[in-house]
Amino acid sequence: MKEGNEGGAVPELHERRVVITGAASGIGSAVLERFFRAGARVAALDRGGADLAKVAQRYPGVLPLQADVSCESEVQAAFRRVDEAWGGPDILIANAGLVSVIVLKKLPWTSGTRCWE
Repeated sequence: MKEGNEGGAVPELHERRVVITGAASGIGSAVLERFFRAGARVAALDRGGADLAKVAQRYPGVLPLQADVSCESEVQAAFRRVDEAWGGPDILIANAGLVSVIVLKKLPWTSGTRCWE
């Protein structure tokens, strides 16, 4: 991402509407800060808790939205809020991940070969 003067607004990102999942900590938090400093309007999606509350306090104007990306209805509700607030996003940073734990011995062989087809 191109930095503006001394970390300030970047013309290409100024007022862009950005949604970042997993935005309250780690890489998502660092990405949020860069877009915020670049002058973008940022919606911070995260599972909630104290980290999301800190985002709202640290970055005035950021739209903090509690949503677990593994729950479709929560994600849909969060995007409805973004639509209502700004008319929808210009950029989506899908930073949050999903984890699924399975026992490989019980996994049918065809499940492992689907990606090659």
